[in-house]
Amino acid sequence: MLAYIATPHFISLVLYPVLRCVKWCQVRFQIFQIEMNQTLAGPELDTTLIYSTTMNLIFISCFFYSGMPILVWIVFISLFLNYFI
Repeated sequence: MLAYIATPHFISLVLYPVLRCVKWCQVRFQIFQIEMNQTLAGPELDTTLIYSTTMNLIFISCFFYSGMPILVWIVFISLFLNYFI
């Protein structure tokens, strides 16, 4: 469960800044504005993946809440991070 929570944040906190630096290095060699826009455009927002991950997290925590009350706080932290990251 903790790996399921931490993996999306690892990607956005570690890999995106590295990819941003690579993109800025590629921008210097672009000639036309359309090429520059294609290089600097961010990834598409996949709402189905975000929604399914959030629902999965909430339903699993509701199912196992009676045995592990700490899950509510873990889910709260995860949803908080998903909102701001």
